[in-house]
Amino acid sequence: MTKNGNEALDMRGNGFGIIDRKVTIVVSGIFVLAACHLLTTIPYGRSFHDLFVLLDGAYRISVGQMPHVDFSSPIGPLLLFVMRAGEMLFPQGNAFVVYHALMWLLLTPAVTMLAPRFSSYRAFLAALGIFAAIMLLPMTLDDTYLSEISYFASYNRFATGILLLIGLWYVLPKSRFDGFLLAFLLFLLVFIKITAAMVGLGIVVSALVLRRAEWWTGALAAVWLFGSMVVLETATGLVSGYMSDIGTMIALNEESGVYAFFYSAFNNWLVLLLAGLLVSTALWSFVKQTDIGTVGLFPSIRQFWIREAFLIDTVLLVIAAWGAESQNTGGLGLIAAAAIFFHPVAWRSDRLITALLVTAMIFPVANMAVKRSLKILIRERVAAPVQPMEILAKGTRIPLPTYEGARFFSEILHEKLELLREIQAKRYFFSHDPQSNAPAFALARYMDTVRAIENFKERNYKDLATSFTSLVFSDPFARTLGLMPAKGTMLTMDLDRTVPHFTKESAGDYLKTANGVFVDRCDIVGEDFGALFDPVLKTDFNKLPLTACWDFYIRKTSLE
Repeated sequence: MTKNGNEALDMRGNGFGIIDRKVTIVVSGIFVLAACHLLTTIPYGRSFHDLFVLLDGAYRISVGQMPHVDFSSPIGPLLLFVMRAGEMLFPQGNAFVVYHALMWLLLTPAVTMLAPRFSSYRAFLAALGIFAAIMLLPMTLDDTYLSEISYFASYNRFATGILLLIGLWYVLPKSRFDGFLLAFLLFLLVFIKITAAMVGLGIVVSALVLRRAEWWTGALAAVWLFGSMVVLETATGLVSGYMSDIGTMIALNEESGVYAFFYSAFNNWLVLLLAGLLVSTALWSFVKQTDIGTVGLFPSIRQFWIREAFLIDTVLLVIAAWGAESQNTGGLGLIAAAAIFFHPVAWRSDRLITALLVTAMIFPVANMAVKRSLKILIRERVAAPVQPMEILAKGTRIPLPTYEGARFFSEILHEKLELLREIQAKRYFFSHDPQSNAPAFALARYMDTVRAIENFKERNYKDLATSFTSLVFSDPFARTLGLMPAKGTMLTMDLDRTVPHFTKESAGDYLKTANGVFVDRCDIVGEDFGALFDPVLKTDFNKLPLTACWDFYIRKTSLE
């Protein structure tokens, strides 16, 4: 027996369902590979600009640039390399589908190592189903009228999936190979989302402190993790550049941490309430049944600590998942704590509260999947007469209702821009997700971007500059036009989150490597980069109009 009461894992035996589990994992791999070939067209959806970020990062890698070394990025570099690998391996596939499929395949070795540890084949299937929902369903849990899938922050889903695997390692029997498993999972987490990696490391350290695992396992994981970091830094310099970007992001976002903490609590109030009820029940039982005067305080606490291992592990995993949950998932991130339901004593006591916790964590995902499926059948039966997104993201299908909304917003955007900004400033949102009109409004912007791309080609502007950047949240121009991105620029421009407010001096410094600049003139959110950069643009560049929403600037004198 291991010290947390779990049965030790015997890697020599087959046990019931071991072969079935391996076959299931292989079948899942075949399924996602088939999806890469078959799902070449998927619906346009919410927060599509997040896909642009990934595509832009993959393009920069394709022209020889290294994330965090040649350009700054607020997201982990692994995601950009996965997107680039998908483009190379499946050039005819849909980039977003391939991206999710490759992340699934990348984690297959970890799933395989955990598979024999489940008490039954049904338990394994349940865990695999939860993992698949996290990794493969492109959605968040924000309930809106629209059926559009969500492209929002896929890295949050992937980080949640890896935290689920670490949680499963925590509660399941252990193996002598766990040091390699943990090093692999933590390495991926570090280069996907650093805050989630810190939470994952916290789970591992807690397992060692609470004697759920042996210290040598943690030591081996640390050696492998640190060694891989050293090798990567020596070969590319990526690690130090990544840490520098993380430091910049922390400095810009430190004031929003408390808000994010309480917002996550608001989204997950039911799970937190049930976890609190579980703690209260156990503490009441301890007070009622323990004679502290006879046994002594510390021996009593020790007995409680041993007896209530499931309670302690539940609270630990819920808090860990809560701490890692962020950015508009609507509570999806808390599913990582579902690992606790595979604890060897999860269903031996307090079954009612355990069942309620299962429902609170799992039901929202199932409910949203059903709702979105039904809405897709209603709203996406008819495609738009034209498909403008094909130029920007191949394999994107625009439904007719969204296209009609975009046509309406296009007219307002071009004729009533200042009125739009005034209304948006008074908190009637046109563009913020999860507002129901946000996808159509964003599509109106993308349609104007397509016109800008066409005008750029027709006017032969490409030969006027050699390195380009765009003053916008995510750059749609470089990869679609085959331009060279300027080094030293930011992958994602988001004021006070990824970049600070610019002075004339800092704006000039930011553009020092660029001699061709695309400027967005129709942003209504308040991130008016054009206004911030206009002093240096008017001094050092010449303006070449593209559309009502886009200007193009070339530097007056060539860069040395």
